[in-house]
Amino acid sequence: MIKSGVAIQAKKVSKSYWLGGNEIHAVREVTLSVDAGDFLAICGSSGSGKTTLLNLFGCLAAPTSGEILIGNRNVSILTDNELAQFRSQSLGFIFQNFNLLPVLSALENVEYALLDRPMPAAERRERALKTLKEVGLDNRAANRPDQLSGGQRQRVAIARAFVREPQLIIADEPTANLDRHTALEILDLMAHLNSATGSSVIMATHDPVAISKARRRVDIVDGVLK
Repeated sequence: MIKSGVAIQAKKVSKSYWLGGNEIHAVREVTLSVDAGDFLAICGSSGSGKTTLLNLFGCLAAPTSGEILIGNRNVSILTDNELAQFRSQSLGFIFQNFNLLPVLSALENVEYALLDRPMPAAERRERALKTLKEVGLDNRAANRPDQLSGGQRQRVAIARAFVREPQLIIADEPTANLDRHTALEILDLMAHLNSATGSSVIMATHDPVAISKARRRVDIVDGVLK
């Protein structure tokens, strides 16, 4: 399903927290708009605020001030239960540590993302297998994560994120634990699925190769977009 319009808007979003009696300003009045179908890299060094900003966009943290709209939904005012439901329905996640369920096979990990969808079990299985084939792992469908390489595990994680064709994919340093050759394969795969599904991708990274694969980049320094 190809999306259109604006995927996400941040309006003067700030996030601060207290540490050892000191207030830490992790993100400072960020204003940003990302079009549907875009592939954006948020670039910055460790401690720059990029992961905090990604967590805000992924509805994993709430802003201290400002608003975040995903589609036409103001997620800044949702309750915890509403946020959990929204994440499940509208967002996909790709983490540097894969976050796969170790007791499930590759196919079952992808299929798990569809369990709350109102569809017959056979259709759910077919869709999961099709997506696993798109990432080149249909021949490893029965393997558990500990039977797969790091690159293969990340491919499963990508399939799990994209299988729902969500509005927005949040990717946190998706190549951090991969060698250069595998990282390039993963990035090309993400770019292909971004184009094929229309799901917007926002990726936090400091990897120059990953940055080069994005269609657009913004830099963050001390919590401020540059």
